[in-house]
Amino acid sequence: MDAYENHKKWIEELNKKALEIVRELKDRWKEAAMLNNIGSAYLKINKADLAFDYAQQSVALSGEIGAKEILQIALETQSEAAYDMGNFK
Repeated sequence: MDAYENHKKWIEELNKKALEIVRELKDRWKEAAMLNNIGSAYLKINKADLAFDYAQQSVALSGEIGAKEILQIALETQSEAAYDMGNFK
């Protein structure tokens, strides 16, 4: 595994650990934000399918808890991921 692949794996592990922590804290606002952050990170490492999935979770949770600022950002992430996957019709 080269340095770039190691870096990608490290990013994934850190984000997932952060998500575990906010879920343990039962902070749904931070959970919604973290889900979107993970989606954004996946976009940056060319994993649009995973980016879309995490952004979609953020959209759902943000809508549920009324976090409009996070919802708006998560919709942008989801849209960008859909475009990258070729789902732009």
